[in-house]
Amino acid sequence: MHHAGVSPSRAPNRRRAPRGRTLIWLFFRRHRYAPALLVYAALAVIIAAIVFIARGGPHDPAVQAFADVPEASASEAAPPPQQSSGDTAAGITCDGAAKRIVIDKSLLSETGGGSGLAEESDDINKVYTYKAPLNLAAPREWDDPWDGVRRVVADAGGLTIYTDRVMCFDAADNGDSFTVSEVPFPQKYKVVLVIDPGHGGSDPGAMSGSICEKDINLAIALKLLDLMKPEEQNGVKCLMTRYTDEDVSLEDRVSMGNAASFMISLHNNAFEGHPEVHGATTYFQTHDTDAPFTSKALAYIMQDSVVKATGANDRSIDYSEEYYVLNHTTVPTVIVEAGFVSNDAELALLLSPDYQEKVARGLYDGIMEAAGEFN
Repeated sequence: MHHAGVSPSRAPNRRRAPRGRTLIWLFFRRHRYAPALLVYAALAVIIAAIVFIARGGPHDPAVQAFADVPEASASEAAPPPQQSSGDTAAGITCDGAAKRIVIDKSLLSETGGGSGLAEESDDINKVYTYKAPLNLAAPREWDDPWDGVRRVVADAGGLTIYTDRVMCFDAADNGDSFTVSEVPFPQKYKVVLVIDPGHGGSDPGAMSGSICEKDINLAIALKLLDLMKPEEQNGVKCLMTRYTDEDVSLEDRVSMGNAASFMISLHNNAFEGHPEVHGATTYFQTHDTDAPFTSKALAYIMQDSVVKATGANDRSIDYSEEYYVLNHTTVPTVIVEAGFVSNDAELALLLSPDYQEKVARGLYDGIMEAAGEFN
């Protein structure tokens, strides 16, 4: 060992430890707590040995039997019977692979007309109910039976499906049973409309003080949804890109719109420095789509209907190549700008529930006129 600043030949003499014990001797000489550490280590070894013996050593039958259980066997025993997909007990089958629930008619104490299941869909809360009196000793539940479906519950009142996203289900009469299946929207409805309440979440849209365009857009859209709800019975389904104040990407809006028959994107305008500007405008696509009418024709319909219902200043229709939703949708799509939040008088109207109802009524009238083209 070299000492800093001292040559090896002049290093101070040290008493050498006995031969064969040099390292141990240096360890105990340099570490005053070494004896105590040695005692603790010995105690730890003794305790570990006692635990090892108590468990039966390496050939403990219980440990070996658990290790030999295949993973598939362990998983089969985990869920209770009523949670398993494909459970046919109590006359009900929840088949996750086929994305359907089958109810034996012997469970129904009485049946109504049609399918015998009264359907109620709540897209806002993503709850889908099929009401029917079921003779069940106890409710049946299935968790996560297939992608998008969180829970299925069958009880005395019927069948309730809770989902993670807006979905479409349809009921069919099979003679001795009813089947409720997930289906594509176009398979169930002749016309599928997407309403896109512009902005949302972290994107406020146009601002006037603390007032956000996104909130006005959503308020009008929800009123429109209420007007459209009864039309489901006539084969016209209204979906929305958002039902709450949430972020929705432009790509997701386009993807949802492209799966529909046509799309209405609902906005409100602003013209900074020009508070006198007011009125309604509708923007259309500049490319053709494969539909009974063009985006421009749809723009004329929507503009006329909104102006007629509200009495708003008619700023006519226009086009722009700057709007992502218009440029990337492959179905007829328009952007309806109901008014200007930068105009104080029009802003007051847009915040009024009565005026919002008028805008929604104008949108509804235009939508139903356009939907008639799909007959």
